[in-house]
Amino acid sequence: MRGRGLFQGVELVTDRTTKAPAAAYREAVTAACFERGLHLNIVQFPGSGSILHLAPPLTATDPELDSALSILDHALTIRRAEQAGRMTAGVPRPEQRAHLARCSDATGAGGAPAAAPPE
Repeated sequence: MRGRGLFQGVELVTDRTTKAPAAAYREAVTAACFERGLHLNIVQFPGSGSILHLAPPLTATDPELDSALSILDHALTIRRAEQAGRMTAGVPRPEQRAHLARCSDATGAGGAPAAAPPE
C-alpha cells in the first residue's frame, strides 16, 4: 500500500518476489466490488494496471468505510478463490462459505450466493 491521506493504492502482484503485476486480477476485483456498490479505480494513471485505487470521500463515516473494506475483502477473496479453482461460476466451496458469510453480515450487501456448491 502507498498513498497520502485517504487516497491509497494497493498493488496486486502474482508473485511477491518478482512483483509481477496482476492486472487481470485487479480488473476482476474491481468488477466484483462494483457489483456490490463499491467504486474503485475511478481514475486510472498510466502504468498502474495492477493497482487498486482507493479514494473515499472526506465525508465518509466509519460505518461506510467498514462496509467498503468488507466489500473489498469479499471481492479479493472471491476472485482469488476463483483463480485458484476453489470456486466454480461464483459458487463458493465449503471452505469459503464462512468467510463470505462474515463479509455479508458486515456489509448487509447480500454475501455469498445461496446456491449449494457443485458436487
